[in-house]
Parts: sequence; C-alpha cells; structure tokens
Amino acid sequence: MAKFRVTFQFDGKAEVEQLHLEVAGAVVSCDDILRALGAHLKPSEFWPFVVAADALADDADLAERAVRLHRVKAACRYLNLASLSYLLEGRDMEIHC
Repeated sequence: MAKFRVTFQFDGKAEVEQLHLEVAGAVVSCDDILRALGAHLKPSEFWPFVVAADALADDADLAERAVRLHRVKAACRYLNLASLSYLLEGRDMEIHC
C-alpha cells in the first residue's frame, strides 16, 4: 500500500484542501494520485482515464510527454481542480502535477 497526502484546490475556490489517501501497489505517476482522488471525490463514477503503468522515463520523447500532460490536464478538468500536489509517505519532496 502506498500512503500519501494530496493537496488540491478546486477551480474558483480560495481554500486549499488536504487528504490522506492510500492506494494498493505503488504510486508511479500523477495518474495514480488523480485516480485515487477521483475515487474519493466521485466514488460512484468509473475513472475515465488511462493510468500509466510506468513512470515517465527521463529520456521520454516529446510525444509521450505531451500525451501524459494532456491526460493529467484532462483529469484535473474532470475533477474541477486548479492545482494538485502530493507527498508520498516517507519522502521529503512534494510533487506537483
């Protein structure tokens, strides 16, 4: 189980919210965080986006980077988010999606 704290802000809202969530398996990308947050915010809805099985490689080409960026932006629009970041348990650095 991967445990993490997710910090997010809804579009048009001044408040920043935080949740502590966990997912089965490892967190490899923002896709995992967005899917977990989506399950919390919209529990009755099926997650409509692909979730990357692997982390984005450092040498990934521009096409792969563009696809992942587009998917993250679409997922944020779906959840009505203005910002999103997460901190994995046991890590020091927060990651912004």
